[in-house]
Amino acid sequence: GPPAAYEVTVTGTAEGLASYRLEVCRAISDACVFSEDITPTPTVTPTPTRPPGNGDVNKDGTTNSIDATLVLQSVAGLFVLSHPENADVNLDGDITSVDATLILQFEAGLIDTLPVGGS
Repeated sequence: GPPAAYEVTVTGTAEGLASYRLEVCRAISDACVFSEDITPTPTVTPTPTRPPGNGDVNKDGTTNSIDATLVLQSVAGLFVLSHPENADVNLDGDITSVDATLILQFEAGLIDTLPVGGS
């Protein structure tokens, strides 16, 4: 004969580490042929590590003109960098306007990678 029809019900919430109950029944009024409580295991995607000197001064995941501005404000004594290791993009041991310029060149596509150079 034809395959039996089943009703599948999943109850729970979709927020956080919710638990779900999966029930497979022939009909709402029938006894379920299968039921199981399920608690999903979250997966965490690690944030890729970026090398020092990558120009991402504010660590927002992007190297752009905001980072160059922070470097220039630091050079002028107006701002203290939380992540100075990312600001020395030419790896010369000093954070200067040259680093800000290289960050802007990187954002504009004039250079391919940061850090650049080294001593």
